[in-house]
Amino acid sequence: MNALYGPVAVAAVLLVVAGAAKVLQPAPAVSAMRAVGLWSSAWLVRLGALAECAIGLAALTVDSTLARAAVAISFGGFALFLEVARRSGNVRDCGCFGQEGAAPSIRAVIVDVALALACAASLWAAPLPALDLLARHALTSVAFLACVCSGAVLWRYAHDQPLRRRTS
Repeated sequence: MNALYGPVAVAAVLLVVAGAAKVLQPAPAVSAMRAVGLWSSAWLVRLGALAECAIGLAALTVDSTLARAAVAISFGGFALFLEVARRSGNVRDCGCFGQEGAAPSIRAVIVDVALALACAASLWAAPLPALDLLARHALTSVAFLACVCSGAVLWRYAHDQPLRRRTS
């Protein structure tokens, strides 16, 4: 298994979770898009969210160069949108996770760029879908799934927690 598949799996899980959240609660994403001057509607956000889910599921189950490229492009696009939203100062909730989003921050932009770059780097690795790993290596699969889930939780925490200055 190539080490670069880990970030792809984390990103794929995040796409599925965030996409499902936006299908159920598109309003914050609609507001965020409109706040930066983009035309948007609930049906358009839901359509994009379904595409997010499909890309994430493809990367987890089929794993192809195309699926990994789509994941990398998705996170590159998210980073670009977050930076535009952050600089505009008009967006209070990015809408990334439906009702549970946070204001765009430089940390969220950096984390999304890092994930996009790691996924792009995986394009030169041999494909290995998660389902194939689960079928062949049970013990390794448990450790891999724990790492992927931990990575997704840590990404979400880094994305949503505001930076606080230390006062001494």
